[in-house]
Order: sequence, then C-alpha cells, then structure tokens
Amino acid sequence: MKRLDIFLLLLALTIGLTIAPASADTLTKLDITPYPGFTVNEYLLVMDTTGTATTDLTYEITGEILCVETMPGAEAKAPTDDYDLKLEDDLGNDVMGGALGDRDTANAERAWPKDGTTVIYTGVPTKGKLSVTHENNLVEDAEVTIRIFVKNQIRDRR
Repeated sequence: MKRLDIFLLLLALTIGLTIAPASADTLTKLDITPYPGFTVNEYLLVMDTTGTATTDLTYEITGEILCVETMPGAEAKAPTDDYDLKLEDDLGNDVMGGALGDRDTANAERAWPKDGTTVIYTGVPTKGKLSVTHENNLVEDAEVTIRIFVKNQIRDRR
C-alpha cells in the first residue's frame, strides 16, 4: 500500500510539473501622477517568452497620448534588444503608430505617436482601456516600466 501511495504521489508531481503553465504576462499599475495639464500613467510590464502576447491595461485612459517612455529592467530582467511594444485601442489600432518598435534593452527611451512615418507632436486622442502587445522578447520574466503621458481633457463648465 505504501508503494502505491508513493507511486501516486510521484505520478501526481510529474503530471503537475508537465502541465504547469508557462509564465504569463502581467501588467501592474505603479502610479498615476497628475500634473497641471497632463497625467503620467506608470505601469510595470513583466513579459513571458511566448513571442507575442497582449495584456490589457486595468485603468481607463482618456485624453490625448502625448508620448510614451519605456525603461527596461536591470540586466538580468532586461528584455531582448529590439523588442517591440504596441498600445492598441479596442479596435486593435496601434495608437502609437509603430513608434514603440525596436526598443533598446539597456536605455530608457521616449517615443511620440506616429501617423505612418510622420511624428505627431500634438497627441493622439484616446478613450477607454488600451492593450499592451509585445513581440520579439526571448527573456523569461523580462521587465519594462512604461510611462504614458496623457494630456488632460479640458471640460466645458457651462
């Protein structure tokens, strides 16, 4: 009977290890800092290595996205060089127009929205939850801090 119990225990452990899911993406809201005229929404993205994945922002963003900063994690947690990010609206449109492609593995970078190849310095209007999509990362649990600078809407107070 003891042998059967040990066999079943080993079998359960083996099955558990075999079907354990791979690391999944997580997106954590770190801070939302209001300034006169704009807000900085800061998130920590932890990426798995599945190639392409999408994670929804848990906070609604309303206003104009002025720019986005990305800061890779420390050496052991930095993503693969030239990894790509996208901020997509509920229709699947990349609101940054491809400006978050080919991110650096060691340096913080700032990107402005694009319309094709033209940089738009006035911002891109958005309302609702966005999704963060990543590609070309091969580092398990790679970390990137994302700061989204949003111009606040001016409300008519009539």
